[in-house]
Amino acid sequence: MDWPAEFQKAIEVERSGRQTGGAGVVLRRVLKDNLAAQISGEVRGEHIAETRAHLVDLAIKTMFAAIEARSGRADFVVLATGGYGRGMLAPESDVDLLFLHDQKTDDSLRPSVDALLYPLWDAGLTIGQGVHTTQSAMALARDDIAALTSFLDARLICGSARLAATFFDAYGAYRKRHGASFTRAKLAEREARYATQRENSGWIEPNLKEGRGGLRDADLVGWLYRFQTGKDLWARTQAPGFIEPRDLRALKKARKYLWAVRVYLHTLNARADDNVRFDIQPALADALGYDDRRHIAAPERVLKHLRLNSDIVFRITNIVTARMEDRYARLSKLAPRAMPRRLVKDEIPGDVNIRFKTNRLTFSRPALARRRPIDLMRIVRAASKRPDLEIHPDAIEIMVEGAAAMSREDRDDEQIKQIFLAILEKGKAPFRTFRLLSDTGLLAKLIPMFGRISGRIEYGLYRRYSIEDQVFHCLEMLRRLEKGELEGKHPIATAFLKGKKNRLRFYLTVLLQEVYWADTERSVSKAEGLAFRIAKRFVDVQTAKDIAWCAANPDAMIAAAETRDLSLRRSVERFALKVGSKDRLDVLLILTVCRIRTISEDSWDEWTRGQISALYFGARAVLSGGTQALETWRAEEREALKTNLSGLLSQWPQEKLDTRLADISGSVGARVPPDVLARGLQLVDEVPGAAVGLWPRDGFFEAIVLAPDRIGLLANLALAASRSGTSVRMLQAMSVSDGRALDFFVLKPLTPVPPEAQRDFLAELHRALNEAAAVNFEGARAPSRRLRDRRMLFSVPSEVRIDHEADEDSLLVEAEGRDRPGLLGQLATALSEIGVMIKSAHVATYGERAVDAFYLQDAPGYKITNKRRIQSIERRILGVLNEH
Repeated sequence: MDWPAEFQKAIEVERSGRQTGGAGVVLRRVLKDNLAAQISGEVRGEHIAETRAHLVDLAIKTMFAAIEARSGRADFVVLATGGYGRGMLAPESDVDLLFLHDQKTDDSLRPSVDALLYPLWDAGLTIGQGVHTTQSAMALARDDIAALTSFLDARLICGSARLAATFFDAYGAYRKRHGASFTRAKLAEREARYATQRENSGWIEPNLKEGRGGLRDADLVGWLYRFQTGKDLWARTQAPGFIEPRDLRALKKARKYLWAVRVYLHTLNARADDNVRFDIQPALADALGYDDRRHIAAPERVLKHLRLNSDIVFRITNIVTARMEDRYARLSKLAPRAMPRRLVKDEIPGDVNIRFKTNRLTFSRPALARRRPIDLMRIVRAASKRPDLEIHPDAIEIMVEGAAAMSREDRDDEQIKQIFLAILEKGKAPFRTFRLLSDTGLLAKLIPMFGRISGRIEYGLYRRYSIEDQVFHCLEMLRRLEKGELEGKHPIATAFLKGKKNRLRFYLTVLLQEVYWADTERSVSKAEGLAFRIAKRFVDVQTAKDIAWCAANPDAMIAAAETRDLSLRRSVERFALKVGSKDRLDVLLILTVCRIRTISEDSWDEWTRGQISALYFGARAVLSGGTQALETWRAEEREALKTNLSGLLSQWPQEKLDTRLADISGSVGARVPPDVLARGLQLVDEVPGAAVGLWPRDGFFEAIVLAPDRIGLLANLALAASRSGTSVRMLQAMSVSDGRALDFFVLKPLTPVPPEAQRDFLAELHRALNEAAAVNFEGARAPSRRLRDRRMLFSVPSEVRIDHEADEDSLLVEAEGRDRPGLLGQLATALSEIGVMIKSAHVATYGERAVDAFYLQDAPGYKITNKRRIQSIERRILGVLNEH
């Protein structure tokens, strides 16, 4: 039996009262089986959505016919509205219906409407419905922009054509008179939608429907056209005066791709969730037929294609909305104005080929701009001076065409390079400007590496932006540093930039910082070579070499600061030797600050500032005068620390302070904030045994633990912190001459702690650390895994690196692998179980990837040199890293 006949029979059984819910069961099965068959047959997503809408149409028509057969006639009309009205229905989308009638009340229709709705509900569909006369429907539409938009897509499913025509005529008459107000309202909606999506994680987890360039933007173009003309844009091959044919083709293609992704996303989520979250990305890539390619995982490929198609939708939406604003000129936000003189002139001779069009910048002579690539750059330069001014989409169209036609000779034109460097070094709002250069294709023509990284996503938790947007946000951060806006948090970098007249090398380094991703082999040396070839087009050879090294090693400073013991002279000397020059060191400092601040707002804190500052000034001393200069600087640092401590511990005589500092190994060279170290000194002085100090600071918790030293102490403390809901952000270990250990921790809560819960949280954490500090503590069990720990979604290769030369007295072992709760404690426990002492430990996390560095000794303090012993350490650490 074919399904419509089976469905009709089930309806008849329900009407007889012998059974209820049977029709819904049949429809649910039909929808489910059809979806499964189409997915297994690899049918494109938009076709699945169209088929699903058609099946629901058939079900409604069948039920409507049954109502007519029973009552003689049905005095109402069923219209599909919203997305369903457009003939597209994703697996978990709402079915929006409008019931139209011409009776005085809705009550007489209730039995018929219920008879139609209940089988749809029983089938598991979410229904949005309204029952109206033409007059009440239009009254609602006039007052509610959502209803007005939904009714715009209305189509007749079944019922009286005459009654439906009455509604369509009334709507059409209203539409023709209110084009300007509708456009104004939809553009305001778009701005509000963008505002709510602005904190979207930078296309790492995009919203397919509401995000920038999402399906809602494509819908907006269709709505504006339909409201203007009364015709369906998606059924047309041309729309003269509204959108260029090539743009319409591109928009349709991008819309089809987004719909394909949406259908499979709904299927995998089993709910109407349009967020492409990390946990669904691998399955989504598989469902769409993506596989891993060399150096790019399947989920990254999906996200890249999503980004590229969304960029197309976003660009074309901007073109259409601007043309609509031209049509309704009173919608313009800016009053007409004369062209500011400073925009007509720039760094090269002659007036710029620009004018205002509805208060946007455009070309005064478009034909000339099409022939002269320099004009494309000069209009961007003008916009970089006045970020409040937009470039008209007509000009953007010319820029896109011109970028595609640019030759190598154009790229190397001296005037074009001059304007580009002015945009880079002097332009305001760099993110907006470089996003424009990228969207038009000009950036990829000028610097081809951007063509390779455009749309690229690093699949993981480390970044919050796409690779390209990371660069643009860093340029914005550099501009803010230069202007002094971040002087409170970054006084060194701010003061440093103020003293530099030529800052081009900093901007070029920031611009090229992701060159590693443009190299298919992912080789640092090849990335450096590519960066050098780009940089030497703009600067002298030596400066280009410095820029290239820093761009190919952008995380060198933060890695050294987080995973090396900076109280050791050798750590600083080796880093300085790796950098090679003061010029490179200066550039690397600025790049490091920009990267850390851009990757995550909470990555920069007082401890990070202290580590970066110490490494920078220590390395600068080495590069200025070698080991002697470093020792001089370290001596000055010690004296400055003592001065600070004397002020903080003013009640102590100087002799007592000197004695206490001498009692604690590493206390003077360690990069612990003076106020924290002062608290540690007070604990050592006042408490004969074990003690714990704990307090909140800037969203973190700082802890001091004083306890009898032993193998396994660090493991106990780290596991206790993890079981209490924190992770170790920073750790500094010291030894007291009386056999106790003095350990300083910065702990980050795994989930935010509300202010009202902080007291209890601190009490529990304090209790756990006190217990771990006890000599007889035996609770070194690993914490339980947290539900929905997003780090578990990713595969991170485990690696152990051994460094014999990092310290004269200890062996440096780096453990890299997937981060998880209690990893530091588990690694430390594994080391303590084979009798290894941890002299100091250093923790770095990069999203789902953890790098824990340990300076190790054999009891009672000997450097580990035996090969078998080292192999045993390596095996134990790999065993912990590979646990799942």
